[in-house]
Amino acid sequence: SGEAVKDNCFMLSFDDGLSSFYHHVAPILKRKGVPAVCFVNNSFIDNEDLFYRYKASLIIEMLLTKNIPVLSLNKIGELLNCNANLSVIKQKVLSLTYSSVSLLDTIAALIDLDFKVFLKEEQPYLSSDQITALIHDGFTIGAHSLDHKLYVNEPLDEQLRQTIDSIKGVKEAFGISNPLFSFPFTDYGVKNEFFKRLEQHKFAPPLTFGSAGIKKDSV
Repeated sequence: SGEAVKDNCFMLSFDDGLSSFYHHVAPILKRKGVPAVCFVNNSFIDNEDLFYRYKASLIIEMLLTKNIPVLSLNKIGELLNCNANLSVIKQKVLSLTYSSVSLLDTIAALIDLDFKVFLKEEQPYLSSDQITALIHDGFTIGAHSLDHKLYVNEPLDEQLRQTIDSIKGVKEAFGISNPLFSFPFTDYGVKNEFFKRLEQHKFAPPLTFGSAGIKKDSV
């Protein structure tokens, strides 16, 4: 709004661009007159793709609630290099990182779990039209990386690509002049060199938000 920030203020934000924000949270905030920032992952907008942690969660739910054939469980155990015990498989699936996303897709196929069908039927993420409507209602849309990688596991160039392309995408798709940026997971382990190089880029955000604990930050 351009008004000076008063004492004892806070910023309310929601990560990942979930459609539940549009359907359940935004109407309450709008009714109360409370603004908020919604940080979105570009690859998930319009339900084009699914966060790898959500894929793992859906696989585990399927394993625990459906009668999975022993043959399929044995194949999953082989893929994960473990025995076919459900408890062990669950822990293995939970431990998988972004680099194993293709393995999650393979496991899903073995148990007849179709992520594209889930995305189409459940619509867990915001659509472009919903984002536009939120902006019209006074909410702020920020960038949250392309597809929610854990930055500490990525090289500097990939950290910068995820950040800059996410900011650029939000800016160009929704006409936001200077999108804010929220780190996926946390900014823990992100080096000062990242911020130095980001600051020099034409798409540098005015503010970035992390969640690595309360601390003094040089940036």
